[in-house]
Amino acid sequence: MSEERFVAIERGLAHLTVKVETLEVKVDVLDLKVDALDTKVNDLGATVANVSVRLRDLDRGMRVLHEDTIANIRALAPDPEEFERKFTAADDKLRQEIARRLDPLEAFARTRGFEGPAS
Repeated sequence: MSEERFVAIERGLAHLTVKVETLEVKVDVLDLKVDALDTKVNDLGATVANVSVRLRDLDRGMRVLHEDTIANIRALAPDPEEFERKFTAADDKLRQEIARRLDPLEAFARTRGFEGPAS
């Protein structure tokens, strides 16, 4: 009976050895996958750093573009003082034209004895 036990133990040991060898192969494969994953994570880190730099550059460019656009808009905006001068000149001209037409009528009305509107 001890021979049978010894054979059973050897079979169990052989089976266990196969399982350990299979496990070692799987661990080696897992190590390769972890190494590949580590490489990909490092590449991803470099990509993120590159994107960060490009976003900073884009931000600077957008700020410059924004400031340039504001400057262009200001340059295109008309001078409010020029408009005021034009309106003032137009008002003066209109007053002169009204006075030129109204003054003779008022003078005529005064010579004929018409008074202005009752106050």
